[in-house]
Amino acid sequence: MKIKQLETTIERQAQEEYQAFQVQTTKDELENQKFITQYVACMAGIELPVEEETEGMTHVQDSE
Repeated sequence: MKIKQLETTIERQAQEEYQAFQVQTTKDELENQKFITQYVACMAGIELPVEEETEGMTHVQDSE
């Protein structure tokens, strides 16, 4: 039945979009926390260790 297949496809697409939204929301929240941490450390005169870029981080940045 075409109607059933279409419903399944729409549900699957909605699920994938929701998961992508959740991943993006989590990523944004982590970026915000990182910024706040760096800002507070800077204001307090604390020098944070330099973050080494890993292959996974590069891949994420390239995909944006």
